[in-house]
Amino acid sequence: MWSRILLPVGAFALAFLSGCRGADHAELVLDRGVPYAPVAPATSRRKLPRDGAYAVEFKFRSFDNEALSAVFEINKSTYDAEDEGWGYRDSDIAGLRSWRDAARQEAYEAASMRHDTQEKLDSDLTMLQEVYRRKFKEYFTARGFIVEPGGVTKVNLAGLARRSAPKLSGLARELEKSAKGRGREWLIAAATSLVQTAVDYKEVPPLVDSVHTGGVWTPAKTLVGGWGDCDTKVALLAAIMANWPGFKMIIIELPDHFLLGYERPPANGESYIAYNGDKYVLIEAAGPAWLPPGYLGDDTKLLFESGRGYVIDPLF
Repeated sequence: MWSRILLPVGAFALAFLSGCRGADHAELVLDRGVPYAPVAPATSRRKLPRDGAYAVEFKFRSFDNEALSAVFEINKSTYDAEDEGWGYRDSDIAGLRSWRDAARQEAYEAASMRHDTQEKLDSDLTMLQEVYRRKFKEYFTARGFIVEPGGVTKVNLAGLARRSAPKLSGLARELEKSAKGRGREWLIAAATSLVQTAVDYKEVPPLVDSVHTGGVWTPAKTLVGGWGDCDTKVALLAAIMANWPGFKMIIIELPDHFLLGYERPPANGESYIAYNGDKYVLIEAAGPAWLPPGYLGDDTKLLFESGRGYVIDPLF
């Protein structure tokens, strides 16, 4: 029923792992049969009138076919500030470079007036370059991105989920009301169904109104807009689940796909990754397939079995 594989995390990926240096493989176990129909049930969304806030009601079904509903609400000023703070602009990068070039010119002129040695000038220019690099990195960090070796940038999904979790606490409490004491596993499954089915799957453009998004919306924007793609939905689901503490989570980056994993002993037949001494049950957040925690789509299994490697990024 299971496929057990030892897959390399990948030399290309290992250099960029966060908090897991020295881990050169992870044991992967894939399910070989889905006990649920992969066709999602009907869902609906509607925006609710609120003064000074955005509010959306989601109607969806649990994996045992129970009708559920939950409301997400966020203050407009909070939403707008987060939206404005997400992504980077070429004009901002150009501004940083202009600052560096002007500072270099000032350093040359000051050195000439003081009759500094070439060694002193070189030292001053080196320090200036380090300041520029720090400003460059701080800018991208503030905008939700990681600067990798070589100056390549990528979305900091783990950081996005962590900083978004408090804004989604109200939605998490809404799900808790529906749970009626049925426990954390029921909550996680309900949140998974909501993200898979009540939020449409649509790819996020990498460039929107001169803003580089990295192909990802923030969780709040995803809920208000009602759509997102696999990495966007992973960040959304992780941010919801972060409001139920007591377990660890990881993000798994495959070629052109993302999954979420959360720590617990896998049930018989569930897909999981054994990593750094813990087992993480895998969740297919993307949808539109309707798959409970522990079960993956066929295309995702093929990506794992291709042997192309994957990245594991610890979340909490």
